[in-house]
Amino acid sequence: MKANQPTVDGVTKIAQLFPSIRKIKNKSLREKVAAVWSEAITTGCGGKGWTFDELRAVKFTLLAGDIK
Repeated sequence: MKANQPTVDGVTKIAQLFPSIRKIKNKSLREKVAAVWSEAITTGCGGKGWTFDELRAVKFTLLAGDIK
């Protein structure tokens, strides 16, 4: 998905990871933010991408220690 081709499905999927995306009132901006995240998720890590489980496992900050 290209950043300029957002989909409602993309917003729904990205909102599973980042629920606060739903707080963006401007629909066009919300869809573009979701599209950018979707592209980053699928093309990141040297083109291998990440799964939602891998992203959920990322710590909020490296300085916080082991957060449960």
